[in-house]
Amino acid sequence: MSKHALSNERSDGAATLEVGLEAFQSGPEFHGPVEEPGSHHCNGHFAHVYETPEEKFTAAVPFVRHGLDRGERILYVIDESTEREVKAALREGGIDVDAAVDSGALSFPTVEETYLRNGAFDVDEMIEFYADTVDEATEEYAALRIVAEMTWIPASDTSIERFMEYEQKINELFAETESLAICQYDRDRFSPEAIRDVVRCHPHLIYDGAACHNFYYTPPEEFFGEDALSRENDRMLRTLRDRAAAKAEIQERERFLRECYEITADTVRGFEKKLHALFELGCERFDMELGGLAKVDSDTDLFEVEAVSGDHDHLVPGARADLSETYCRIVADDGHTDAVTDPVGAGFGDNLCYREFGVQSYLGTHLEMDGDEDRTFWFISTEPRDDPVSDAERTFVHLMGQWVKYELERQRHERELRERTEHLNALIETTPECIKTVAPDGTLLQMNPAGVEMVGADSAADVSGRCVYDLIAPEYRERFREFNERVCRGESGTLEFDIVGLEGTRRHMETHAAPLERPDGTTVQVAVTHDVTERKRREAELRQTKNRFETVFEQSDDAILILDPDAAELVDANAAAASMTGYARDELLSLRPSDLHPDELESFDAFLDEVRRTGSAWSEDLHCRHKDGHDIPAEVTGSTITLDGRTLVLALVRNIEERKKHERYQRELYDIVADSRASFDEKLERLLELGRQRVTLENGYLNRIDADAREFEVVAAVGPHDRIEPGVVDSLSGTYCERHLSSTAPLAVADVTESGLDGLRAHEEYQLKAYFATTVDLGDGGCGTLCFASESPREGRFTDAERAFLDLLGQCIGYEFERQQHERELKETIGRLQQSNERLERFAYAASHDLQEPLRMVTSYLRLLEQRYEDALDEDGEEFLEFAVDGADRMREMIDGLLKYSRVETGGEPLEPVELDGVIEDALKNLQIGIEETDAEIEVEELPRVEGDAGQLRQVFQNLLDNALTYSGDEPPRVRVGAERRGREWVISVSDDGIGIDSDDHEKIFTVFDRLHSREEYDGTGIGLALCERIVERHDGEIWVDSESGEGATFSFTLSATEE
Repeated sequence: MSKHALSNERSDGAATLEVGLEAFQSGPEFHGPVEEPGSHHCNGHFAHVYETPEEKFTAAVPFVRHGLDRGERILYVIDESTEREVKAALREGGIDVDAAVDSGALSFPTVEETYLRNGAFDVDEMIEFYADTVDEATEEYAALRIVAEMTWIPASDTSIERFMEYEQKINELFAETESLAICQYDRDRFSPEAIRDVVRCHPHLIYDGAACHNFYYTPPEEFFGEDALSRENDRMLRTLRDRAAAKAEIQERERFLRECYEITADTVRGFEKKLHALFELGCERFDMELGGLAKVDSDTDLFEVEAVSGDHDHLVPGARADLSETYCRIVADDGHTDAVTDPVGAGFGDNLCYREFGVQSYLGTHLEMDGDEDRTFWFISTEPRDDPVSDAERTFVHLMGQWVKYELERQRHERELRERTEHLNALIETTPECIKTVAPDGTLLQMNPAGVEMVGADSAADVSGRCVYDLIAPEYRERFREFNERVCRGESGTLEFDIVGLEGTRRHMETHAAPLERPDGTTVQVAVTHDVTERKRREAELRQTKNRFETVFEQSDDAILILDPDAAELVDANAAAASMTGYARDELLSLRPSDLHPDELESFDAFLDEVRRTGSAWSEDLHCRHKDGHDIPAEVTGSTITLDGRTLVLALVRNIEERKKHERYQRELYDIVADSRASFDEKLERLLELGRQRVTLENGYLNRIDADAREFEVVAAVGPHDRIEPGVVDSLSGTYCERHLSSTAPLAVADVTESGLDGLRAHEEYQLKAYFATTVDLGDGGCGTLCFASESPREGRFTDAERAFLDLLGQCIGYEFERQQHERELKETIGRLQQSNERLERFAYAASHDLQEPLRMVTSYLRLLEQRYEDALDEDGEEFLEFAVDGADRMREMIDGLLKYSRVETGGEPLEPVELDGVIEDALKNLQIGIEETDAEIEVEELPRVEGDAGQLRQVFQNLLDNALTYSGDEPPRVRVGAERRGREWVISVSDDGIGIDSDDHEKIFTVFDRLHSREEYDGTGIGLALCERIVERHDGEIWVDSESGEGATFSFTLSATEE
């Protein structure tokens, strides 16, 4: 079915004159002009005057088709034509006539069924008929559309006056109802007078391919009545006047259009001058004072004057305002042309342009710019305008605006083209690739600097015009010539070839070429050519590297796997990987990577993530599952590689079973050596036992070598051999030890028969078929051999790890011998020191005790002299006597302190659990008087229970607290006592805010009788801190001070904690 058959949907628009005119413009049949309705009297009634049968359907066909498309009812009244002829014409116009007829939308009544129903024409009856028909049609359809052939009129004896009366009445009906009509008149069938009257009574005419408003239309009041002639004369005269005015207006429009064209087409003047000429022309055309161009943006409310004609206080180039405060807002918002002649009535009374700029009249158009800010092109006046802005004026300002838009966009395009051209030229000149053009015959037309450099020329002039084939290597020349000819015929392509430059340098090139049509119509090759010599070299190296990789991959003793973590699959595996895991190669590649690490999936995934994150080598110790189910300790080193565009992980899997075994034995070796509770003999036996397990030989023994006697003595031995046991002495002759000592390297015999040593006495008498030994330093200057042997051959040679372990084991045994000797020497030294200390203590005690008696005698006689001869002594004598007495008192204090110091070891009580809270409480009681005299504040935290001598510890606290009271400075002492646990001991601290101790004197203060201050400054014996140090050392602790001069001091000492 044709798309023009019918529509069941009602159109939203009414059946107006505009709709009728639209029909004539909707198809190819109607070729002439269609005049817009204008403001004159209008309705939808057309008179179509035609002169040929073909012309009859030029208006009827598009009129019917348009009505069907809008869902209207079509009534086609047939008179001169036959129904078949009408249907054929409609079908030729693309109308599905049958469908339209079947639906009821289209019908073909005859004249006898309409105008001459009763055999004669009756005006009122026909008006009633059409009124009923319109009502009936509009109940179901959007409107009624009529095409009526009127050739029946002359033959029906109907007077033309009678029919004109009908036409006037039908005009009123059509103006008031949803209906449109075309009445068709064959000019040859009517008299001239009749055609004249037809023209006079129809407001719109269709003639000779044109549809227009009828200037000769006569309204009913003029057509009928006594004064009809007078009224007609008036109308005709007015028409003449209007036509003259219209002609003058048309001439004026043509002048302005001509001047506008002359301005815009001027090739001499620039854009700015043309723009101002348009401003002047527009001001004249629109009777305005000022023309302007402004940038506008509704989103940002921008209004910026770009150009303006004439002088204005506010509107000058560069001036800005809010767009919403200007008349340009209306054209910017709507995007079309508009005018303001009554600002207050149009709602601009508070507008800036009206209120401050004084603009009374405005005409402007919106210029929507492509890729730039929009503009408005406008004219204004400060004088009010009497006449409204006509459509012609709107059209003219729109026309000028479109030229301005075109020029602005053309300037922008030219600017962009210029920039692109400059950029392209700069790119061609600076690009490192060769860019050239070549003629079909091979002539080199152009070449950029990079290309000139590639061929070894000094400038483009050296090669331009030459045959490019001369620069092509001979073996590539014919191939390049054929390629160039294909490109110049219109193909594009890529070619690799070698060139030989002017200096003989050979380069491998890759060119990408396309045809370029020149202004003269010829086609040349334009090409971008890359020097790929280095790339080809790298590709060759890459192939070599790949070959080397494949060789290493296949021949490596370590297992190598290539994994795809994303796909969770094994991409490749070498033969070593298959051997290590026990799978055939194809079996291994069918596994997932996780199948090889089923118990360490989380660690394995973390390993892969770290490798992919860093992209560099990353190692992890994992276990690799063998086909038989046992796990193999493995060191997996992974790194990322790229193969065929995929990022994969290359994993080097090394069997570290032997290394793990070595590490385990090494840990056991260190544990034995570090065991402080084991004796030397126990350690030696355990080391030999560990050694024979490690090297898988039955017997382990240590010999002491007597080089002078050429003998060896077995120092220690483990194993089942009945002739190798401690104390055995034998000759070195014919033994493995002799062979070992004569060599610079350890002797390793896995099978004596294979080594050629089966003739030795050691083999014949001791039946030792495997032997492994190293030299040991026995610490006392002697030398020994650490040996492991078996009465049966050993399976497999001794590995490097076993050799390293044997060497380490020998060093450890040598260390134990050396340590044993040092401990023995140390015990002897300690014993001598203890005897010396005891003698010194006895001497110091005896000396101190023997000095006390004569000192008491001296003191007694001095006091006796003071009592008896006090009056006889002069002032100097009394001073001298006072000095003597004071010196004796100080001597007694020093002797008492020395006695305490010497008896710390011998006079103390056994160390036992002691509550320090009770100890310091006793010390504070002893110092109560000093505390009160100095107004001291002593803060004691909760103190722990320790191993110690309560009396000596009380002495330590008492001395430290007494120091804090003595050296407090000018302020009352502030002392804090606390404790902190540190491992198996407690750190006890006594802190004060006193005068402090310089860091250089921290060790000096613990020296006996060494003082930092004179006796005039601070009293004391200089033995108190030394005594504290001696007591703390007796408790296996240490004492120290943290202090700076003027910042107080903290004395700390350690005591062993009691076992809970």
